[in-house]
Amino acid sequence: MLISIIMSVYNGEKYLQEAVDSVLAQTYTNIELIIVNDGSTDSTKSILNTIKDKRARVIHFKKNRGAAQALNLGIHKAHGEWIAINDADDISYPKRIEEQVNYLKKHPDLVGIGTLVKYFTDHPKLPIKKLKIGEKRNNYFQSRESIRNQMIFGSPVIHSSMMFSKEVFMEVGGYNPDYTITYDHELWLKLLEKGDIEKVPKVLLNYRVNPSSLAHRNNYKTSNEIQVTSSRAIQRNLKRRGISSPKIIVIGSKEGVNNYKSNIAIHSGMTVTKSIDVLSDWKSKAKRAVKSVSKGHVDSIIVLGEKKSERIIDYLESNGLQLNKNLYYIFSMNFFK
Repeated sequence: MLISIIMSVYNGEKYLQEAVDSVLAQTYTNIELIIVNDGSTDSTKSILNTIKDKRARVIHFKKNRGAAQALNLGIHKAHGEWIAINDADDISYPKRIEEQVNYLKKHPDLVGIGTLVKYFTDHPKLPIKKLKIGEKRNNYFQSRESIRNQMIFGSPVIHSSMMFSKEVFMEVGGYNPDYTITYDHELWLKLLEKGDIEKVPKVLLNYRVNPSSLAHRNNYKTSNEIQVTSSRAIQRNLKRRGISSPKIIVIGSKEGVNNYKSNIAIHSGMTVTKSIDVLSDWKSKAKRAVKSVSKGHVDSIIVLGEKKSERIIDYLESNGLQLNKNLYYIFSMNFFK
């Protein structure tokens, strides 16, 4: 079957050629590559104009519209039933697409297939230890169960490693251009409402960690976008169970809880009825929160990923709450503090 590989690029002159070459060198040859130049002002356009491979098509935007819109257009133009993503600074291994297609043939019920990845960088100030920790954390999640359970917290799959059904992509509305950072995470959450995602258990992509990327430069914005995408997915999950206007209790640091109430809940269709500060006497308050859930006074508890949060999750589960049913765990910018 034809696989459509989509690449969005904005001012990517430094790494673009290497990324393109890695796609065109795939051992699986029935591919098309659609590259959307998202209004680049560097030499990206000139580099793209030198591509001679007939499998490649280039679309130039006059102005920058954002990655989500660029990817949406590329996918709409695609002829393949399955879409593979390759970001303009990442490198696919030669057998990546072949391995994913073979995996799909054995697991035809999937809506998406990722791969294991290798983290790398050309920034000397990024410690190798930090890269290894991120790589190990990401590659830990491989099975459909582990990916589904982790996705509410934050994406356990690398964008460039993913292949997904175009039909399901169109059904869920594609990438949401409201998000400048977590448009991929939001898409995976929507795909999981239609089916399962797994990973080929092999390293098939070199993922470039770039500290100058927006996601790394602005931790506050990244955290807020993750919390909004996750909270909207929680709201949809509760709505499918007949809860149209969920009432929730939020547990986290005072800073995190205040931010959630002010900037997240308002965009997620949920009402925060109470909050618990993890630095206070959280255990007695958490016990009362469990009773509020069991009596139906509130619909769910959301724990922010901060100091003590894993202990709190364990405590709440031991008292009868179920993760991703009436208990949710989502990322916070204080997670690594």
